[in-house]
Amino acid sequence: RGLAHLWSEYMHFIEPVAASTPWMVSDGNHESNANCGQGDDGGAWNPPWAGYGCDSLGECSIPYSELFNMDSPTFEYRSRTLRNLWYAFTFGAVRFIVMSTEHDFTEGSAQYAYVKRELASVDRRATPWLIVIGHRPIYTSSAGSVGGGIGRHLRDTYEALFAAAHVDLFLNGHMHKYERTCAIRRRVDDATGEETLTCAPRDEDATVYLNVGTAGNVYQVTWDSWRAADHRVQPDWSVFRTDQWGVGVFDANATTLVFEYVGAQRGEVHDRLVLRRAA
Repeated sequence: RGLAHLWSEYMHFIEPVAASTPWMVSDGNHESNANCGQGDDGGAWNPPWAGYGCDSLGECSIPYSELFNMDSPTFEYRSRTLRNLWYAFTFGAVRFIVMSTEHDFTEGSAQYAYVKRELASVDRRATPWLIVIGHRPIYTSSAGSVGGGIGRHLRDTYEALFAAAHVDLFLNGHMHKYERTCAIRRRVDDATGEETLTCAPRDEDATVYLNVGTAGNVYQVTWDSWRAADHRVQPDWSVFRTDQWGVGVFDANATTLVFEYVGAQRGEVHDRLVLRRAA
């Protein structure tokens, strides 16, 4: 939000956990910035189809880069060195690849080359599970968020790579809701560009998309109007969705990955996904 005291409050708030538990970060619209109508944007990436706003109020990922230090490549912007935009790490049986949906992710970009290389290099014998993380959703049934723009370009750019690498999960935030998809298979009509989404027979057969943006922000958009005007019909590929606050919890070993969505009110499990793989 462009206010230094908010960063100070946030770092103080997370210290009891971050001091003893790995705190891995991914930048989003409140850390990065496009041109906010204040003159030269210094070369910030903001293609016409993206519609990036100015939710960081000019931070341009600089506080984010200075306060955290992931094992990541660096990126030069306005004579400043930015960190933590895209990187990878291993935790237990899971290989995580973190990408930035706020910086150039299209084919030919430095980020695309990095993600493609990391996907191809994962040793599934050492880390049988593969999760990709980015701030904005690739799929969501929230209103106005799945049809075009950033989501469509993410799908066009990365879904084939995800399929080739057998990515198990894509984890994002941004939408202040929880939603889990089935393992989605997408077909695009070459003539019209229209997308058809179907569910694979098993959740192990394609990538499952998890939107966990329920940390406590009260701002909400409605669910999209699928198939009927003003009637929020849940699409077939959306398995479970809620706007109740909560957290996601992973447990993984060599043969099983369990994800649970735990609600904040009573600490009850509201949704559960189990993926299994032969030893």
